[in-house]
Order: sequence, then structure tokens, then C-alpha cells
Amino acid sequence: MRGIYDTILNDPALATQMRRAQNRTDYRNKPAKPKERKTTMPRRSTKELETLSERKWGELTPGERRSVRNWMKRTHDDDTELDLETADLLEHNQHISIARAYAIVHNVTAEPAPTAPMEPEPAAEPAPTADTLQALADENNIQWLDEWPDDATTAHRRIGRWQKVADALRSTGRPAVICDGLNRKGSLALARAINEGRTGTWRPKGAYRAGVRDGDHPQVIAQWIGGERS
Repeated sequence: MRGIYDTILNDPALATQMRRAQNRTDYRNKPAKPKERKTTMPRRSTKELETLSERKWGELTPGERRSVRNWMKRTHDDDTELDLETADLLEHNQHISIARAYAIVHNVTAEPAPTAPMEPEPAAEPAPTADTLQALADENNIQWLDEWPDDATTAHRRIGRWQKVADALRSTGRPAVICDGLNRKGSLALARAINEGRTGTWRPKGAYRAGVRDGDHPQVIAQWIGGERS
């Protein structure tokens, strides 16, 4: 055996090959470094999201806004149109919460209730006494006024962006690209909401048609096809 090692050590080429083989063996036997785990932000609980939904929009951080907006959209059947209408309202009214904004948009676009048949008016009830008025004021923390003040400003209904778009389509009857800022899933959801007339903006059902044209940025195309143009 010693003669073999003497031959290797005296032969530079054989000695180099032997060192390389030893290095490869040492590398294979070297323990692998443990993989670093990527840290992710913990998911917010339902209670946290409910709390965020009641806070003023302008007080939330960008991350909180994304979380609560996605949660509100999920709780409303992924209604993309309702989500976009709400985002448009919050952009100009950051002093209200997203929960309040959803309620406003939903009430504005809700279908009117069917008219009930006329019924005889009930007899007028006697005017409340001073004691009754005072009790109601204390119970509800309100202050009664003798008459409507002249300096009170009436809050009129706010016309959202999509209502303006719908009116423009109706007035011309021409197809138009109405949105190109959503992904394909969101674009399909918006087109489906228009075709089904889900909100008052696009009613009655079938009055508008909508579709999605694929590309780098999917485009939602809509057109007024029902009834007479205004």
C-alpha cells in the first residue's frame, strides 16, 4: 500500500486528482443549510375586520384598507360593481367608514319596493304631551325644534361614477370601453353584473349588454340595447 501512495505523491497529476476527489466527498458530506422560512403577515380575524369597517376611511393605513375592502367584497357575494361604487364614494368622502359607504351605495341602487294598494288613512293620533316629548328626548339624546330651520342644508342623492357611465351609454346607444383597470376575474364579474341588471344603475335586466375583451389589460365593454334612448 505504501508503494501506491508513494507513486501518487510523486506523480503531480495523480495527486491533484486525488485532492479533487477528496474535496467532492467533503462537499457531499457537508450538512445542508436549513432553508429560511418566509415570514408572512398574520391574517386578520373577523372581529378585527369588523372593527376596521366601522372606522373612518381616512384613518386606515393602505394595508388595512386592502384587507377590509377585500373582506367587505367577499361578504357581499364578490359584487365587483358594488365594490367599485363604494371605492368611488370613499375617495371623495374619507370621513365615513366603508361599512357606511356600502350601506349608502346599496340603498341608492336597490330596487324600489312594490307599491302597496291604497288603504284608508288611520285617524290622526293626538299630539304628544310635553312630558312625552321630554321623555323621548332624554331616552334618545335628541333636542326637539319648534320648526324646520331655514339655514339647514338638504343632503341630495349623490350620483356615482357608474350611474354617469350608464347615462352616457343610454344617451348614445354606442358600445364603449368602460373599465380597463381590473384583472380578468374582476372584469368578468362587472360584465356579469351589468348583463344581469343586479343594481339600479343597470336595470332593467337586459337593458345593457357587456363583455370582456382579453389582453394585457382586460377591457369591459358595455352598450345600451333596451328601450328608447333618453
